Amino acid sequence: MKKIDNIATLEDELIRYSSQLDNINELITINLGNSNISKSKERERLYFLNDYIKDISKQLYSLCSKLTGGDD
Repeated sequence: MKKIDNIATLEDELIRYSSQLDNINELITINLGNSNISKSKERERLYFLNDYIKDISKQLYSLCSKLTGGDD
């Protein structure tokens, strides 16, 4: 893993990762809406993972905000 030399670079990378997670979350949401999954346990697990992805993304945005001294 490469060393990050400044906060701005770190913030850019965290925002990029958060944005990618948001995109994954959106794709999963669309696919779940269009799916025919009848097993409720499997569907529940997918919704849990989707919510978890959303939570991680929000935490990354919050961390970026804290690093730059912005509002949360």
